[in-house]
Amino acid sequence: RWGEGVRRDIEPGEGREEAAPPPAVEVAAPAVEVLTLSAATDLYLEDCAGRGDAVGTLTTKRSRLANICGVVGDAPIDTVGEAQASKLRAALRARGMLASTINAHLRLVQHLTKRLHDLGYRSTPGTRLETVSDRRVKVPKAYDDATFEALVSVAAGIDGDHLALVLVCG
Repeated sequence: RWGEGVRRDIEPGEGREEAAPPPAVEVAAPAVEVLTLSAATDLYLEDCAGRGDAVGTLTTKRSRLANICGVVGDAPIDTVGEAQASKLRAALRARGMLASTINAHLRLVQHLTKRLHDLGYRSTPGTRLETVSDRRVKVPKAYDDATFEALVSVAAGIDGDHLALVLVCG
């Protein structure tokens, strides 16, 4: 009898109304605020301080991050990559910064994106950014004949020591 009663409760029978499914309740998704590079700098600096960076290192990072955020600070942190690095390279080059300084800024962006990924603020790890190289004009490693002759004649006019030095080094 008990089994029959359970079966009747489980199976819909004749004359029984099937229970309507409960109405679907719509839950509004919370508004997700997009984390920009400017907003992420405080998180990054706080992490660096917590990891034991020296005060001078933090000051340098803060200064470089101000330069970076002045150019690409409004970019969402998940999209920071080579496109933003290109803008940054151009802007810092226009300010007259040396290639080594620009590369230091790019390394900081790489480290920032990697750390924010590790901390869960960025979905993908940062990619390696292309660095800047100095385009220096190659200077010949030896004097041409006319220049060397001029050096020898000037050195000979000074004294024998200068002449010997120019002849040996030339």
